[in-house]
Amino acid sequence: MIRRSIVAKMTLTITALVLFVLAILYIALTQLFHNALFHSALKGTSGESLTALTNIAQWLFVLAGFGAVLLAAGLAMILSNQLTRPLVRMAAVTQSMISGTYNTKVAVSGEDEIARLGQSINGLAQNLEFLNTSRNQFLADISHELRTPLSYIHGYSEVLKEGLAQSEQDKDNYLEIIYEESGRIERLITNLFDLARAQEGSLQIELESTDVKRVVRKVVEHLRPFAATKNARLAIDIDVTHRLRVDALRLEQVVFNLVDNAVRYAPADGLVRVTAVEEGGILEIQVSDNGPGIPEEDLPHIFDRLYRVDKSRSRNSGGTGLGLAIVKQIAELHGGSVHAQSSLNHGTSIRVRIPAIKA
Repeated sequence: MIRRSIVAKMTLTITALVLFVLAILYIALTQLFHNALFHSALKGTSGESLTALTNIAQWLFVLAGFGAVLLAAGLAMILSNQLTRPLVRMAAVTQSMISGTYNTKVAVSGEDEIARLGQSINGLAQNLEFLNTSRNQFLADISHELRTPLSYIHGYSEVLKEGLAQSEQDKDNYLEIIYEESGRIERLITNLFDLARAQEGSLQIELESTDVKRVVRKVVEHLRPFAATKNARLAIDIDVTHRLRVDALRLEQVVFNLVDNAVRYAPADGLVRVTAVEEGGILEIQVSDNGPGIPEEDLPHIFDRLYRVDKSRSRNSGGTGLGLAIVKQIAELHGGSVHAQSSLNHGTSIRVRIPAIKA
């Protein structure tokens, strides 16, 4: 229906233009012919001859006009089909996108409006395919992240309930595992909740006088035991001498997510360096590691929601692709920014910059 409508409109438009041109030609030729008749009459040509000549000319004009209209209509149909053919293909691609198939692309050639429309549709399909893949991967990851600790909690609580623990030490160990795994679930749910609030714009920043040095040291010391389990070393360098007005809770969350992420992907005997400096009303926090690095094609996406560079490794290390997305949201809520630099086999450095006036 859409195709027919476009063809009809284009056909009528072209036909109208042709008829307009023919009408102008007809008037002009008629005027010229009448002038010729006038001059012939002055020279003594008979009236019957002039009438016959006039009738023949008029019939020639009519036949020429009719032929021109048919020719114009045919050309209009051909041009319309050529113009609407890519639109029909685009309609088929968009219909496949509606049905959930995003890997079909529009063949694009040229630089006209239709070509740009095709490029836009291809870009939309690529984005939708990425979002769909990320969503499916995220659901699988979340299912795994919840299933693992819940299995531990269920298994060890059942052992305790049935009185199968061999000793008090075993009971304490089982309770410690249950406590740690429940904390893991709590952190996961908190991150999901914070990310959802940030997306809908309800995550608020509460600026307060904050001892930045204390916040950073607290997070680093809290993560040292975890780093030790990964055979990773933590180094810290803080050059902040004044209390600053920032959201202490969110700042702690930023540092925790950055350091936790770096430790998870650090190699054996790896080094994670945490630096914080305040200069010119800007607080800059940087976390660097000597890990495997991030491929160049993945680097622009590491702050996207649900994105994970190495899916299998992220699952094994406990990552969910939420930490860096939350860091970005918090930095932007402070009016700041976050940037990453990385190269394969040479580590990664993530830098957060936020405005922070002295308290």
